Amino acid sequence: MTDLDDKMLPKALALIAKFGKSVTWTAYAESFNPATSVNTRTPTARTATIKPPQAFRQGYVDGDLVRVGDLKTGIAASGLSFTPKTGDTVLLDTVTYEVMAVWPIYSGTSVAVYDAQLRGPGS
Repeated sequence: MTDLDDKMLPKALALIAKFGKSVTWTAYAESFNPATSVNTRTPTARTATIKPPQAFRQGYVDGDLVRVGDLKTGIAASGLSFTPKTGDTVLLDTVTYEVMAVWPIYSGTSVAVYDAQLRGPGS
């Protein structure tokens, strides 16, 4: 870790904890059984705090990669017991969103925040 990491990682965590939104983030471990050709997804749900979700600006909405209704958010990497990834789900209030993309945001050599694109039902 660098000096920048030592300062920025705790700051990102503190800001998200203070202003963020509590959600249930479900990560999926995947395994494939070659004998049966069956792919199994095992969910692990965790309570997490994310950056307040917001809609993408209209200029980013292309109807394919980013659709109307998609949200962008982020989760602090410091102390996180999993790595967010595409295919995870996020229960926000009463709506379940699928994680469509994840972008690590670095501070020095370490990830400070994972930004994520969420897509709800009907998007």
